[in-house]
Amino acid sequence: RAFELFVFGEVFLVAFPEYLLRPRLVMIGASVHPLLTILAFTAPIFIIGPSGVIVGPAVYGLALAGYRTIVHLHKL
Repeated sequence: RAFELFVFGEVFLVAFPEYLLRPRLVMIGASVHPLLTILAFTAPIFIIGPSGVIVGPAVYGLALAGYRTIVHLHKL
């Protein structure tokens, strides 16, 4: 029973939202190339480890906001 709960938790509560759902939502809302979005969510996990789940999307969001701000200011 414990193994079933562990597998369910890992698949439906961690893997599905983190690797499938969140990148798709970001792609729709951010209008960014899909490959860049997937890399932003998966690469930090392999480089930093489990804390990359938090650090990766935060850095991605800050970089995207900074880029869009610079582009917007150059158009003015």
